[in-house]
Amino acid sequence: MVWVVVCLFPGCSLLNISQLFVGEESVDANHPETTLLKKMPVPPEVIVLEVVLIERPNHDPLLGETLWDELDEIASVDYETRQTLKRNGLRVGRSGANPPRALQTLLGDSPEIGTHDDGENRLSGQCVMVPSGGESRVTASEVRMLRNVLIVGENEDRTETLENARCVFRIQPHRLQDGWARIEFLPELHHGEFTNRRTATEEGWQWDTSQKIEKLYRQQFAVDLNVGEMVILTSTEGPEFDLGDNFFRGSGESKHLQRLLVVRLAELNRMEQVFDQ
Repeated sequence: MVWVVVCLFPGCSLLNISQLFVGEESVDANHPETTLLKKMPVPPEVIVLEVVLIERPNHDPLLGETLWDELDEIASVDYETRQTLKRNGLRVGRSGANPPRALQTLLGDSPEIGTHDDGENRLSGQCVMVPSGGESRVTASEVRMLRNVLIVGENEDRTETLENARCVFRIQPHRLQDGWARIEFLPELHHGEFTNRRTATEEGWQWDTSQKIEKLYRQQFAVDLNVGEMVILTSTEGPEFDLGDNFFRGSGESKHLQRLLVVRLAELNRMEQVFDQ
């Protein structure tokens, strides 16, 4: 069974995860005798990720070369994978534990993960605890009709029109060694009505309420991170309707907006303690 715990409450530090969400006690400052959250059992080999989705006007210079000149695109994924992603309008970079100034500005220098809305500059985030080899999903787009989605493959291109669709990244972290983890990203298109479907799990088949899911294995990629480092994902200036456009650009009245997804490897300490025993 996959054990995934998603922390959506305010108070999780944006770039320095709060003890509140990894099992430590927190006390109400107004009522010191009251514990806000009792110690929570943490699954073994847990990996803690901080996931932040940023939305800005697509002409914002912070989303362009001001940001990408300071990020490492070459070391993030291999050349062939990077070219495949580029043909599909997707751009991937990596930041060190001390993010460059442009990224700090995009993150808003906010002390907490949560939802921050400053007109057209929106930021939302969550803390995710996943066992090594487990998985979580991050929705990158609003639900909408996707028309003529262009998917560039190795040998041929194809287009699809999908109703009631969402663009989702399936994220799967794997422990490599002390302080290091590999984060795998699999783009998915979820579409259609929610119905009861049989899904395969480690324990066998089970029924689940979900949409149809198209997994884009040819666009799958992985990035190796040290604790504190980040993966940054967004779209290129590719053609309309490509994957990057559908995953990271708005539609309708929000067409002028672009999204940026930041995933930070926040914690491996507990997993390392398990392995040390």
